[in-house]
Amino acid sequence: MPPLWYSPKTQKLRPKHKHLKFLNRFFDEFPIIDSSNVKNLQSLDSIYLGQDARIVWSPDENTVAAAAVNDIHLYELGSPARALQVLIGHTEPVNSLAFFPNGAPLASVAQDGTLRLWDPVSGSELLSLDLIPFFNFAPWADWVSFSPDGTQLATFAGQDSTLYIWDAINLGNTPPRAIPWFDHAGPIANVTISPDWQTLAWVSRGTLQLMDFTTTPLMEPPQFADFISQIEFTPNSQTLLVLAAETIHGQYTSVVISYDARTGTRLHTIAFDEFARNFVVGPDGQTLAISSDSGITFWNAVTGKEPAPFISLASIAQILAISPDGSILSSANDRGDINLFAIDSGTLLGTLPGDPGINRLTFRGEGKVLVAEYFDGKIQVWGVKE
Repeated sequence: MPPLWYSPKTQKLRPKHKHLKFLNRFFDEFPIIDSSNVKNLQSLDSIYLGQDARIVWSPDENTVAAAAVNDIHLYELGSPARALQVLIGHTEPVNSLAFFPNGAPLASVAQDGTLRLWDPVSGSELLSLDLIPFFNFAPWADWVSFSPDGTQLATFAGQDSTLYIWDAINLGNTPPRAIPWFDHAGPIANVTISPDWQTLAWVSRGTLQLMDFTTTPLMEPPQFADFISQIEFTPNSQTLLVLAAETIHGQYTSVVISYDARTGTRLHTIAFDEFARNFVVGPDGQTLAISSDSGITFWNAVTGKEPAPFISLASIAQILAISPDGSILSSANDRGDINLFAIDSGTLLGTLPGDPGINRLTFRGEGKVLVAEYFDGKIQVWGVKE
């Protein structure tokens, strides 16, 4: 029996996408960014998506969906970018978007209390589901996500401190499984699902809890000295990395701690004499770059060892990204300067003139383009033109 939201176009999106061939040619125009060609990086295009837009990329990274208030806009990456569809239906601001693993449908949750599924090719609405009857007190879902195999869909309702797991195939026909979290002093700030959808990491102020999908706790929750700033699973889902603060020898200390994601065992602690800002994990699950007040240090996320080099910076790196092949680190400061470094040597390879207010840096198209996303809703794309 096909899903309730079935559409022939959603089952074979990639072959039927009318611009797919053009988009593949677009990526093929550029080489993978590496140390030999960084100097040739040029701005390819800028897309303005709207203030505070919620942004998500399609699995093939050719399409970007952006929710600007109630409406969802779809663009194809190109030079210049092309507007594809405007998805209209939500009556309140959209909180989150997620693409199905094969690219369709597109899911959205909004402050109107609904979950909607869309055909991103035709722009038609496939399903509108009122979430309120399934929630305890929450008026809406904060975010939505599909499992890697597309069989499950998760919605998180922060005001319920509950994660709801839905049967994605029978969405709208069967109720979700509720996974609540009650053992905390205050409301849950968020929950993160590991890439393989086997482990949950709950964060409540300065408290962390790892749990499997049977709701079995995997650890005695550690109590940190302050709010947890960042948590990330490694790409292989084996390790959880946490940026927080602990009191060490009577001193408030920034720490990055690694945990075994299967057992909750604390593996390594990286302590800083200064304030640690953020970190990024490379695709290999081992390369760990941490930004602090004086610069960027590299670590092995598995062993906790600090290999060379150390990158000294005049301005704090607020945002970090590592290329898919693990050879280049990109960083952005509050002025909008985007620096690219060779990870093996720490050598500065080049600097791109971005703008203030960068919210995120990512390498797209298997590392052929670098994308900066801004708080004001702009996306800027760079590639190598030789």
